[in-house]
Amino acid sequence: MKQNHIFFLISDQHFIPTGGIGSFFRGFQRMADHFGWQVTVVLDKPLRKHGEEMKRAHPTAAYILPEAPIKDTGYNPDTSQYAQEIPNRFKTANFVTTLQLVLENLSRRTF
Repeated sequence: MKQNHIFFLISDQHFIPTGGIGSFFRGFQRMADHFGWQVTVVLDKPLRKHGEEMKRAHPTAAYILPEAPIKDTGYNPDTSQYAQEIPNRFKTANFVTTLQLVLENLSRRTF
């Protein structure tokens, strides 16, 4: 049987059990376990309290995050109604850093 490896890219703020994305992850991880797929969760920052709980509840997944993430609060001085729609360049930079770690690990097969 072919081994499948799924990379689940998610922001730490959404890696919670009660949110829509966290709920999707929980169901997806159960399915992945059933089919023998490897799941690696790629995060932009260290896990928050609820994220740590999710990690403990899903020990078969691998977790990777940047070693020194950039603080991304207060990134947007815009106070208009569209301020939330502007991409957060610091959060994006953290994902880029983490994805670089993923590529390094893939080349060394350390997952």
